[in-house]
Amino acid sequence: MKPQGVSAIEKFYLVLQAVQELDRRRHVQYKNQLYEDSHNVAPISFGTIHGGDWPSTVPDEVVVEGRLGVLPGETMDDARRAMTAAVARAIAVDYLAEKPSTEDRMVRRAVRIRQTPLTEPIVASIKQCHAKCSAKLPYSRA
Repeated sequence: MKPQGVSAIEKFYLVLQAVQELDRRRHVQYKNQLYEDSHNVAPISFGTIHGGDWPSTVPDEVVVEGRLGVLPGETMDDARRAMTAAVARAIAVDYLAEKPSTEDRMVRRAVRIRQTPLTEPIVASIKQCHAKCSAKLPYSRA
């Protein structure tokens, strides 16, 4: 019965908001001239969400899968700690603090962004190829 139940999907909304704020804050603080869009260097995103087992019942579980981007220069451990702390803050102010997950698989998948030093010969080669290809395009990026 909805009045007596606690929806795992609705509770996930608290976690989602905390993670979105973490993603925003990480990108506002990160500065790197190599990225056109400084707000999309190593995003955190959720791609799937599954919850409940029947349309008219209160879902007691939600499984969410996504991606935790790791900023250039950031360690995987630092990114995981930031994500774990954001989730912990979200659940600390709610019913979730009293009923923690029995399985914590929150941050198993992470994507590390690598940065090649600008002095590497391959960087100059790619720049030359890009310039040649861009010159042949019928439009401008301006």
